Order: sequence, then structure tokens, then C-alpha cells
Amino acid sequence: KCPSYPLDCPNECGVRGIKRAEVDQHRNECPLEPVECPFKEAGCQARLVRNELDSHMTANQQQHILTLMAAFREVKAELRASKTMQEVIATDVAIIQQSPEKQSSDLALASIKSQLELNNSLRLQRYGPPLTIRMINFSHYQRSGKVWYT
Repeated sequence: KCPSYPLDCPNECGVRGIKRAEVDQHRNECPLEPVECPFKEAGCQARLVRNELDSHMTANQQQHILTLMAAFREVKAELRASKTMQEVIATDVAIIQQSPEKQSSDLALASIKSQLELNNSLRLQRYGPPLTIRMINFSHYQRSGKVWYT
């Protein structure tokens, strides 16, 4: 296969006589080369040809920002969880460095405490802060003997 052999553009953009060795270089500039949206990692699934990319970017600015924000929130939540786990590990290491007698009880207590904190953190991330409901004349309902379930 001769590197100087002339070829037509594989995308049929109309350019002719491209040397075989330069086809890849042409494809990097070809207006009809299929490309992915630069926001692919943020969630945009568009696959289009290069000469449509500018109009896609203009027409989808708001959607790109929303997908980018969703991806940012995910990364932020993962970072928070990672920091929490680092704190748990640091606490465990500090306890392990103590005397052997204190280690087992302190480690068990710290492990339970860190699991509770992690569960609370994950619950807050998933469901938000607790809901508070104010009931007027609650003492009247309390005296009535009804059982309240939560």
C-alpha cells in the first residue's frame, strides 16, 4: 500500500486526491467526520458530524449546563463520602496505635459511631433534612389517649 496513493475522503466531503498517509490528518479536520459532543462525559449522548457541532452546542447550552451540574453533584457526593471514609480510617488508625487493652473497646465504639455517622450522612444526602410538623393543641390529642405512630 503506497503512502502517496491518492484517495477520496472516506466521509465523502468532496475532497479528492488525499495521500493515503494523510487521510487520518484530513479526518481530524473533515467537516463530515462523525464526532461526539464535548459534553459526553457530563451525559450528552449526541453523535453528529463536525460541521453540526457549533449549532448543537448553541442549541443545547441549557441542557449541557444541567447535565454538567448533575455530574458535578455526583462527584461532590462521592468526594464527601470519600472524605468521611478517610476520617473513619484515621480514627481507626489512631485507636489501633493506643495500648492493646483500650484498642478493642475503643475500636468497636468508634466503628459503631462512624457507621452511624456515615448512615446519617447518606440519609441526609438522599432524603434531605428531617421534616418538622407543628400540631396545634397537641396536648389535647395527647390527653385523648390515642396512640401516635411515627
